[in-house]
Amino acid sequence: MEPFEAALGPRTKVLALTHVSNVSGERLPIRELCELAHRRNIHVHVDGAQTWGAFNLNLRELQCDSFAASSHKWFCGPKEVGLLYVKRSRIAEIWPNLVSPGWGSDVNPDVKGARKFESFGQRDDARLAAIATTVDFHRRLGFDRVEARIFELAGALKSGLKAEGFRLVTPEDPKLSGGVCIIQVPPEKRGEVLNRLYTRYGIAGSTAGGLRLCPHVYNTMAHIDRAIGAVREMRSMMGQA
Repeated sequence: MEPFEAALGPRTKVLALTHVSNVSGERLPIRELCELAHRRNIHVHVDGAQTWGAFNLNLRELQCDSFAASSHKWFCGPKEVGLLYVKRSRIAEIWPNLVSPGWGSDVNPDVKGARKFESFGQRDDARLAAIATTVDFHRRLGFDRVEARIFELAGALKSGLKAEGFRLVTPEDPKLSGGVCIIQVPPEKRGEVLNRLYTRYGIAGSTAGGLRLCPHVYNTMAHIDRAIGAVREMRSMMGQA
């Protein structure tokens, strides 16, 4: 916590945090950071792109002032829509930087409460309806079961890659990570490795932070083994003996 506390000064008004990093897979202690910031009356915003749909989230427990995430990632929902949560006590003091019909003609909005954050005119109601359908899917699986399965798969993937001699960027400890699993790959090798992984082995990943693999509930342990085997076979391409 010391580095964060040292970075906060008298002019700090907002602390913007990534819940789980997409370039390291590291998980931040959000609740503890919120408590630290709130003692200084600092607003805390959390980017939950890598946790909404992966974690059994309780925003009241996190104690963040606002939270945003995209629907199409771990949530497995529609593209081009997402989630914005703002704590009720903070709504009045936060203003969107873009509005359109629905706001009204005055500085103060005609719409009340959180509705002012979605005053953008024409909305894609089909995609918004699809979010509700996706929520039902997660409820049927069980939010706690989804999280447990992701952690199980991610743990097996990290352990297997480490056993093969690959250096993890992502912490092994589940308290410090999530479903994002990244190993070190030289920047100049990442594109070639990712392309080979997809075209030869049918495994999708990302070059963010190294080689990023993110197992989800639709994956199996057989998929984990196949990913580990594929990376092993590309060892020389990755510049590792």
